[in-house]
Amino acid sequence: MNKSPRLIPDSEVCRRYHVVPYTLWRWEHDPDMGFPQPVRINGRKHRIEAELDEFDARCAAERDARSHDHALDAGEAA
Repeated sequence: MNKSPRLIPDSEVCRRYHVVPYTLWRWEHDPDMGFPQPVRINGRKHRIEAELDEFDARCAAERDARSHDHALDAGEAA
């Protein structure tokens, strides 16, 4: 049986990230950001939950790498 991906409407995505709809529009139009592209259903935008989870994981890994690099730089300065 083929399981369909869970789709989250953009209104819920806005709440997830604490942003306004225009911010989602900017994120989806910024190729460097890699934000998941919308799936349109009846003219409304949705995102695939698994893609949002992957985006979150990628951002967390990048954030951890930056904080690790910052901690190393601070240690060198001490």
